[in-house]
Amino acid sequence: MPWTVKTPPASYPVDLETALDHLRLGGDDGGHNARVTAALAATTTIIERDIDGAMVQRTIVAHYDGFPGADDELTLPISPAIAVVAIKYLDADGVEQTLSTDVYRADVVRRPGRVTLQPGQSWPETRRLTGAVTVEYTAGYAQVPDDLVAAVQLLTAHLFENPEATSSLKLNAIPMGVDRILREHRRVRL
Repeated sequence: MPWTVKTPPASYPVDLETALDHLRLGGDDGGHNARVTAALAATTTIIERDIDGAMVQRTIVAHYDGFPGADDELTLPISPAIAVVAIKYLDADGVEQTLSTDVYRADVVRRPGRVTLQPGQSWPETRRLTGAVTVEYTAGYAQVPDDLVAAVQLLTAHLFENPEATSSLKLNAIPMGVDRILREHRRVRL
């Protein structure tokens, strides 16, 4: 299902000072800050795509064509989910409504997160329209796990020190330790 970032993360999983320290670089010597920041940005994108997740908190809006069947759930596309902010839908008349929190339960413990019906409740009827239901939720870690921080540092150093080896984002050029860490965070695809 399509999704958009409503509120982007306020930072990278590793701040510039920590990345510079990891690379044993001090200050802005020869434009290192800009190159390290670019490597941090690329690293964050690569890792988050690899794990289908968000390391740093952000607000996501997931779009669905309607509610699922009575026994089904809405799966949240980006993990880890922290909290559902609101579920909005276009009713049968095309008027936007907000689904009461009494109707659904947000399961943010499971990965991927999901939205299910409360006992005795049913999904409302929606207009037959692409994107008739939107779920706004917060995703990311309150504190990025240490192993993901290590993966960010390793891959940032690799991109910084070997820009020509990864200029076309040849993922086979990623250090083995990074791949090993990310394996633990990848979503299982059925």
